[in-house]
Amino acid sequence: MKKATTGSGAVPPRRRGRPEGSGVATVTRENILRAAVYCFARSGYAQTSNRDIAQAAGITSGSLYHYFDSKSAIFQEALRQCTLALVETYRAASTESAALSCVDQLCLGLERVIGLSRDWPGIIRFGGNAAAEIRHNRELEWLRADVADAFPAFFRELMQRAQARGELAEGVGVDDAAGLLLTLTMGLSISHETDGDEDQFAARVRAFERLLRGQLLRTPHEPAQSGQRQSQ
Repeated sequence: MKKATTGSGAVPPRRRGRPEGSGVATVTRENILRAAVYCFARSGYAQTSNRDIAQAAGITSGSLYHYFDSKSAIFQEALRQCTLALVETYRAASTESAALSCVDQLCLGLERVIGLSRDWPGIIRFGGNAAAEIRHNRELEWLRADVADAFPAFFRELMQRAQARGELAEGVGVDDAAGLLLTLTMGLSISHETDGDEDQFAARVRAFERLLRGQLLRTPHEPAQSGQRQSQ
């Protein structure tokens, strides 16, 4: 299995301090999950050990078992957390920019995802490669339906709003548009997993934004015919 690398190669930053209403155990658990995402993205599930995760989280291997009983349990919870974090990033951007067009809402969400990918090393690569990991490792399971449907549901809702506001082109169905956006967004995730370069990912996201705005391609001007030139 090809190993992915992070743009900076740095160990993921651990959450510091004690959040209000939470204890040290909660912070440690978050550190484990962030470290796991980084390790799984860097080396893949099969090549990552619990010791690797514990080391990246700054705890002992024995301490890790106080929070998760297996590597597969860590993977499942990390995937759930990543999925919800990514969807919430899109939803928050959409809510914040509700007065703007649905294209602008989605583009703002994409920009926020760029920021999230830099604050949480490995999240895009991990999420983009998760389906392949689950297929290749029998001990892994798919997410619950309500979590797995979070992304498709967001894009369906966005396209329903676009249709209601007259922003969806005539003849294009909500489900077709939502499915295409989901496919293209997942494609960005997979490309990020492949090259592992944060700047390249950001450039591709912005190219995707131009595609959404109809600014990526243009029709070249046809040269004037000789008769037209002579009459001018």
